[in-house]
Amino acid sequence: MHRRSAGPTVRRRGTLLVITAALLVFAFGVVAYSVDVSYISAVRQELQHEANAVAVDLVAASQDVERRRAPGSISISEGENQRRTVQLNGGAAVSHEAGAYDPETNAFQVRRQAANAVRVTTRARNEPLFFAPIVGDRTFDLSRSAVAYRAPLDLVVLLDGLDSSLRATLATLLRELSQRNEGLPSSAVDRVAVMMWDGSETNAEPQFLFALTSDLDWASAAVERTEPWHSGRTALPKAGLKAAERVLDLRTEGGQARSVAERRLIVISPHDIPAPMGSETGRTHQRLTWSGGGEHANDQVASLRAAFLNAPGRLVAENH
Repeated sequence: MHRRSAGPTVRRRGTLLVITAALLVFAFGVVAYSVDVSYISAVRQELQHEANAVAVDLVAASQDVERRRAPGSISISEGENQRRTVQLNGGAAVSHEAGAYDPETNAFQVRRQAANAVRVTTRARNEPLFFAPIVGDRTFDLSRSAVAYRAPLDLVVLLDGLDSSLRATLATLLRELSQRNEGLPSSAVDRVAVMMWDGSETNAEPQFLFALTSDLDWASAAVERTEPWHSGRTALPKAGLKAAERVLDLRTEGGQARSVAERRLIVISPHDIPAPMGSETGRTHQRLTWSGGGEHANDQVASLRAAFLNAPGRLVAENH
């Protein structure tokens, strides 16, 4: 005996189609959201790269300004700023401001005088979205910024002979360094040590004119008080170079090595004397010939000025 069902059979036709359609709508929404998010991320990355590049370029441009004029500030023309733009659909603006940067505290203070850093901001406005207009958002705005600064210098200068023209040039450069450092945080100032040989081949250890110091006005006066002498040596004692490197490593007078500083050893001689110069990690070696006059005098002054005043620009912060 067969039982009859209590009611008519319900046929659920199209249920799978509805579920599939709902899933497709959800998948389309996820893809659309991903496209817009990916585009926003790409714009953010492009803005950041541009801010980084412009910040470093502006600090490098300030080095050129300092070689032409006494360095008292980072001086950048507005035209320099206008030549760099971000090529995006909605257009982007690039702005910059000079200031003082403290490497120890990572603090940036806007100022035009005695500046050692530049903060650059890139802004994208009214960038179009692809799928967000469906829910009402048609465009977006975004900005990124970066700070780059001129690295402080730890200079060690070895003098193998000194004439009146070199003495005057060194004193002038030290005064210019002093102007550049005026008002900067202590962690951002340049420091200089000057060592001299007395001209004898047997004296391997150079004598200090002054040890590592950031009091560059005093250092300039000390150079001007030094009596000129002329060296006739044909080789630099290796022990003397090692002594200079010890100073460069800031091992004298309890000095602390500054990781943010550009460490530079400059040997100045009246002759083109071969010496074990080269590049090592964390320091730069330079050998300069000083004849005190002649047709190459201007070139020698320019080389010495670049060695004293030109410092690398360093990117220190993103979206600062």
